[in-house]
Amino acid sequence: MGCSQQLSEAMFDGDPQTMKSLAISAGTVAAILAAIISPLGLWWTYGVRQDRRHTIIVRENTVVFAGAGNDNCEGSQLTVITPGSKPKVRRIRYWKTCATIDVSLADGSVGHILYEGRNVAVAPELP
Repeated sequence: MGCSQQLSEAMFDGDPQTMKSLAISAGTVAAILAAIISPLGLWWTYGVRQDRRHTIIVRENTVVFAGAGNDNCEGSQLTVITPGSKPKVRRIRYWKTCATIDVSLADGSVGHILYEGRNVAVAPELP
């Protein structure tokens, strides 16, 4: 007799009805979780896709901070991008005190800029 079989028999006295009820309960919980998580995943994916349709045109020298933007609205400086640069938008996030735009640069590095409306132009416009 295998270890898992001994364990299941010890826990449920080998009652097939109890095992069947447990399997149905586990399946129901898994289906409910999938029904909740799937729409959230689709909603998030749609948001990222919409963000990536935006383009950025740099008007003034703009600091790019390392990593993804967060609600601190600051970070360690990664580089400075110059006017005319067109970094690719990865994600746009709105925080309580600022907006950050996660970008990919031409050299492959990833960072974020603070969106203030002066240094960069975003098309289509942000709300």
